[in-house]
Amino acid sequence: MKPIVIQYGYGMCKVLSGPVRKIMPSLRVKDGWASYKRGQDVYISFYEWGSQQFPTGLLSRVERRCEEKSIPLHVRGRRDVKPVNLDAIRRDMLFGIEMRDNQIKAAKDLLRHERGFAAIATNGGKTEVMACVSSVLSSQFGMRGLIVVPRKLLLFQTAARFKKRLGRSLSVGRIGSGLK
Repeated sequence: MKPIVIQYGYGMCKVLSGPVRKIMPSLRVKDGWASYKRGQDVYISFYEWGSQQFPTGLLSRVERRCEEKSIPLHVRGRRDVKPVNLDAIRRDMLFGIEMRDNQIKAAKDLLRHERGFAAIATNGGKTEVMACVSSVLSSQFGMRGLIVVPRKLLLFQTAARFKKRLGRSLSVGRIGSGLK
């Protein structure tokens, strides 16, 4: 079988050659609401056919699929990354709350895979997960983060929650709504 060759990139991976259709199930998710409405399975694909790219955060899913199906895979250009110490994520690491098991799992999954999507329900603690990930990346690698929100109200709310959860361990700023 011809191997799948992928060029690792910052943010996106590009499929250079090989039977891309064999990895498609790892690059899509079921849309529960649309499937319910239509009475059949509906999927959202994260593969861009025109550019032959997919988000780098899904590479681990592609690798798992290739391993399960015995599909040869070559990834070019992957940089060596110092692994994150996931033991740094503790239930009591944020001020004023104890993180729940699902929040800890989401934070560890995001850090383990370097990128990704976190599907967390309304009132499920997305801001706390972001604060946790920000704290770990700052303390272990000196990294800073940028969080983009779609509304002015969320700008103030998210910044306030970050300050509350992180205390003085990280500085929190805001850009937007006339602020810099």
